[in-house]
Amino acid sequence: MNQKIEKVVLGIASGPGMDAAITHAVAMAKAHQVDLAGLAIIDTSTLHDVGPVPVGGNYYAKQLRNTLTAGARRRVAETVEVVEEAATQAGVRFGLYVEEGDPIPILRDRLTDGVALVLSRQAWFDHGLADRKIAPTSKLKHHRITPASEPRDGDAPIVVFG
Repeated sequence: MNQKIEKVVLGIASGPGMDAAITHAVAMAKAHQVDLAGLAIIDTSTLHDVGPVPVGGNYYAKQLRNTLTAGARRRVAETVEVVEEAATQAGVRFGLYVEEGDPIPILRDRLTDGVALVLSRQAWFDHGLADRKIAPTSKLKHHRITPASEPRDGDAPIVVFG
């Protein structure tokens, strides 16, 4: 990698592999002496897709969407606390951005020159609440966001350079 890293952005998602992503992002920010930005996304496009609704079921579908979004917000808050603690212990400046919507355009918007984006290899921005399991690497590749390298071990995070 010949690119200068000016900022490390950690995609905050609740679930497996997030601890490894946090550790990697904090270490990368410290090594390059740059700020760490947490990007907490709530994938409302996935969480709000509750499937077909029977006649008269719109009220309950709306309640389910609200419940899933509230659950995702709680999980984000818990994960943010862990990230803040890790950054503080490492002496890395930390800032937080919270977004709701489709993660792909949000990630693309943050992925500018000089940015290293670190994501869990196993957790997505549905925060484990969607009916289906989402594979982050496949999702990114499907949208032509290419990781810098293929992680060899199952817990290694995904790193994408802007």
